[in-house]
Amino acid sequence: MKQIFFFIMVASVLCFSCNDMFDKVKDFATEETVYPGQFDTISCKIGYERAEIDLLKVGRIPSSQINMGKSSKTIIEYDGNVVVIDSVCSWVNVTGLTQSKLYRIKAYTADEFGNKSVPQEIALIPYTSSDLGILSVAPPRVIASPWAVALTWPRLSSVLLDYCDLSFTYTDKDDNVITGKCDENPKVTMENLNAGEATSIELNYRIVPRINNEAILDTVILGNTFSLYMPTSDVYQRELENRAIRSMQYSSTQDVKITWIPVDNYTLQYTTIKYTDTSDPGNPFETTLRVENTDEVTVVPGLKIGTPFYLSSNYKPEGVEDIYIDSDFKEFNPDILDYDRTDWTGTASHAYATDGGGPVAILDGNLGSFMSIAKPGKTVNGSSVLIDELAGFTLDLQQQSCVDYFRIYHRNNALGLRIWAVTIYGSHDKTNWENIVTNMTVTDYTITSNLESPNIQIPRSYFRYFKIEYTKWDTVNNSAIQLAEFYLGVRKNPIIP
Repeated sequence: MKQIFFFIMVASVLCFSCNDMFDKVKDFATEETVYPGQFDTISCKIGYERAEIDLLKVGRIPSSQINMGKSSKTIIEYDGNVVVIDSVCSWVNVTGLTQSKLYRIKAYTADEFGNKSVPQEIALIPYTSSDLGILSVAPPRVIASPWAVALTWPRLSSVLLDYCDLSFTYTDKDDNVITGKCDENPKVTMENLNAGEATSIELNYRIVPRINNEAILDTVILGNTFSLYMPTSDVYQRELENRAIRSMQYSSTQDVKITWIPVDNYTLQYTTIKYTDTSDPGNPFETTLRVENTDEVTVVPGLKIGTPFYLSSNYKPEGVEDIYIDSDFKEFNPDILDYDRTDWTGTASHAYATDGGGPVAILDGNLGSFMSIAKPGKTVNGSSVLIDELAGFTLDLQQQSCVDYFRIYHRNNALGLRIWAVTIYGSHDKTNWENIVTNMTVTDYTITSNLESPNIQIPRSYFRYFKIEYTKWDTVNNSAIQLAEFYLGVRKNPIIP
């Protein structure tokens, strides 16, 4: 009886407690919640103190073409700021990024009830005025005369900026304010200035800065004040420079050969060489030779080593017509000249190794090429030399030439590959050979950091053919002797045998 009563009590409690069991839940979940759609990507393009943020993979499209469910607003958060746009946008322009620091930007949508989507987030550092403040452009090249000054820029764009154009302002000696603008290849000519006085010009460059080799979105103005001094007539002429010489050699005709650096001063008109022609030693005479700006190489006929020559360049000053000024003559008198090797040919004593380029490689001026020949008693890469033979090479200078030094450029710093000493012979017919020097040590060959030897002086000799034999080398390390370049030359004060 007690068991029946207990069962009835439990059942009653359960029935009573199950009535309206969802009443409390209904108070909090009156309807289903649908969250607004989220942006499917985020990327940025940096501008000047701003950034453009792209939010959709399809690209930039009008809001009317965007369907993201209940989303009705775009919200951007950054640096404590909240920007609400009353439409769903495919991209936004975030401004006010005036500090050169890391900004974290969040972008999400919201519906009319304020429900927010899952945000997209990106971090960026904008380009600001502080970045612009440390940016600079290459200074102009100044070509000044007492009458005017020209400013030119060989190249303004760089890895840091793209040049667009520039504007300028200066005041002439009559207090006139002169303004102007230049686009590509700018040249600014300042005229009517006081000779012997300082002046200045305001330059405003319109540029597009670059970050990590990528241009930002905006052009900006980079201002600069450039100051200069206007020379007097005396100073101008005194500071004129002759055309620059790149190198000098002795040509195949036994005359001085000059290789010029290209002219980059448009006011330079031509260059004059004044010298004594000693083609006929018994009848020397003074003469001049005109060198045009387009000439890259000049062989000066009858100009021999030991005979001085003089250079003067002619200029047409900026800002004045019908006036030409010559620079002062400058003396040159080289003591040592390498021969021009352009027409030389060579023959190896034995088959040269296939990893090298043969005799042509030691005459081509290319320090990356080389000739490789096996050492006596060795075989390497197709080159083989018997134990009782000497390796080397023969040079044909194409005509009788006066020689009193040689120079070697080793292939690399490996002592075991170097020539340590040579014997040199000369010949007029390539059959009968005369000894010039025996077992001449290659100076500094033991200093592995020195790839090029100094000029090694030998008794003055006059031959067309020269034979070089290797007489000393490393007998322990490496199987080949390698050589990058070989030079012969002549001195003003030779050793006479």
